Amino acid sequence: MGRAKVKALTYPYRPYLSSGATGFFALVLQYPLLPPWATAFEWGSGGSTIWLAERCRSLVSIEHDPEWHHLVEGKLHEMGLEADLRFVREERYAEAIGGYPDKTLDLVLVDGIDRTRSECVARAIPKVKPGGWLVLDDTHWAKLKPAREQLAQWPHFIAVGYKDHNGKRIRTQTTFYRREL
Repeated sequence: MGRAKVKALTYPYRPYLSSGATGFFALVLQYPLLPPWATAFEWGSGGSTIWLAERCRSLVSIEHDPEWHHLVEGKLHEMGLEADLRFVREERYAEAIGGYPDKTLDLVLVDGIDRTRSECVARAIPKVKPGGWLVLDDTHWAKLKPAREQLAQWPHFIAVGYKDHNGKRIRTQTTFYRREL
C-alpha cells in the first residue's frame, strides 16, 4: 500500500483530487445538479468513498487492493456509513460496472488503476443517465487520450490544481463530464 493511499484515508475524508476539483465536485453533488437520491459508482476507493457515502443515497465502490479494501471497509463501518465496497481482481476491474442497465447512474467516478481508466470510461459511458456526471481524474495524462476522445462531445468542466503525492505537490487535472438531457 503506497503512502498516497494512507494519506488519502486520513481526516478530513475527501476525494484524492486537487482542492479545486473537490470544491467543484461538492457543487455537482448539490441539488438540482445531482439529486439527493443519487446513485453513484466509483473505481478506486478511499477518501472519495467516505466523502461520497456521506452525500449519495447509494454508492458502489470498486477496489482491487485487498489490504486497502479492508481498511476502507473498516473506516466506513466505524463511521456508520453505508456503501457497497467490492473487492474485484485487477483483471476484472473495468468489467465491474457491467451489471448496471444503461442510463441508470447519476454519477460515475473513474480513478483507481491507471492502465484501466480508458476501458472504465468506455464501459461507464452507456451507464450514465441523461443529466448525470462522469468524473475522470488525471485527464492530463497522455495515456487517457482515448478516454478524452470518447467524451469529447459531452459538455465538461476541467479543474486544474495540485495535490500531495508521496510528499510532493503535483499538478493534476480532473474533468467533470455531464451527459446532456
